[in-house]
Amino acid sequence: MKKKNLSTEFQDPEGTQFSITFNPHWNNFNISVTDSCGRGTNSIVMGYEDLRSIFKEAENIMIQNTDLIMDEKSFPKPNVED
Repeated sequence: MKKKNLSTEFQDPEGTQFSITFNPHWNNFNISVTDSCGRGTNSIVMGYEDLRSIFKEAENIMIQNTDLIMDEKSFPKPNVED
């Protein structure tokens, strides 16, 4: 059986990492931020609908404040961990 991807990471140019990991046992997501020195600075746990709402609202804010017309296919893909 192929291992499923349960987490994804984003890293900015300064080395700060933002990661989202799904926990199938508890059916929720752990979202954490780690600074460039490897220190965890924040971590929260939330359900799917709450996480989806946050990203949808962020997308709405970006579209309202830019001249860009973007669809889902135009966003870059994250670095996915196996």
